[in-house]
Amino acid sequence: MRPFSVYVFAAVMALSPVAAFSMSAKQQVNDVSDLSETRVTYDNDNRIYSLNWTPGTAVTIAVSQTPDSNDSQLLAEKISSGHFLWQGPEKAQRQFFIITPEQGDAVITASRLLPADGALNFRDLGGYQTADGRTVKWGKLYRSSMLAHLTADDYQMIKPLHIGTIADLRSNDERAKEVTDWKAGEIDWITTDYNMDYSQFRGMMKDITAEKAKAMFTRMYPGILKQQTSNYRAMFEQLLEDDDALLFHCSAGKDRTGMAAMLILTALGVPQDTVMKDYLLSNQYYAARVAEFSRQHSDGKNDSTAAMMSRLPQEVSAVFMGVSPEYLQAAIDTMIQEHGSVMNYLHQALGMSDDDIAALRDKYLM
Repeated sequence: MRPFSVYVFAAVMALSPVAAFSMSAKQQVNDVSDLSETRVTYDNDNRIYSLNWTPGTAVTIAVSQTPDSNDSQLLAEKISSGHFLWQGPEKAQRQFFIITPEQGDAVITASRLLPADGALNFRDLGGYQTADGRTVKWGKLYRSSMLAHLTADDYQMIKPLHIGTIADLRSNDERAKEVTDWKAGEIDWITTDYNMDYSQFRGMMKDITAEKAKAMFTRMYPGILKQQTSNYRAMFEQLLEDDDALLFHCSAGKDRTGMAAMLILTALGVPQDTVMKDYLLSNQYYAARVAEFSRQHSDGKNDSTAAMMSRLPQEVSAVFMGVSPEYLQAAIDTMIQEHGSVMNYLHQALGMSDDDIAALRDKYLM
């Protein structure tokens, strides 16, 4: 298999017993809880979860392997430092944290990135706040890079997520080169047969600069909308019909997948600045890891595309491996120009009625 080659192609087109410990608690405790800025990060190398919330708010912290918290394990009580560290199990598992203030409602949160060794940019769209004050549910909407290199341990982590549908946004050639051998239960597949022409891309590489590469991506993004219309429409239909979680991905999990995430979050009422921040996380979760990941999973066979990319100046290679706001904005501007707004694109191009949007929000928001 040749993951680096496929990632480059995609760029052209994202409870066992454990130890718990915390920082020292502050003496001053807020009378009214504020958990709106609660966030979780995960250090994969050391298996450390870092929980952060507004200092001075005393909370009880529990952990669960499901977002409904039915199997929660108490980790700490009356912590008001605003920071808590917890070392997870030796084998990676998806962890959801239930943070309950002394006054107010509990908040369920999780790390955005899933600890998968065999996939990049594998993350949860949960936890984002909408314009009307609701929150996207955790554990229902996942995005990722290609899945061909998921390990046995990865599948042990994935099985409890109850993923029932995979929307594979890749081309025929990509799906044939890097086959997904799904091992986490029965799955409904969403795919569309199409091919991508790389001949123009290869010709451009002779005198490519970072500026030319960025311009190419900016021109490319509006075309993704037309290329993926069938996949995106089927994905929204499945979101309305199925109760299991949905995972959508391409090869890198950043361009076609980034567009899909933008459409879903917009349909759910998440503000555009938050949508853009989610899109740009691919620079952290994909671009920063892709070279090391490719070395680990390459079979050592001759790969002319990888060799070509290795000869590029670093600043040009960084463009192909990353994302930039102007790319996604180019697609948004096209939707506004052709349909009046992104919401109108959802209505007119993807067939989502007002009732469908309302049903989607009732189902995936809390």
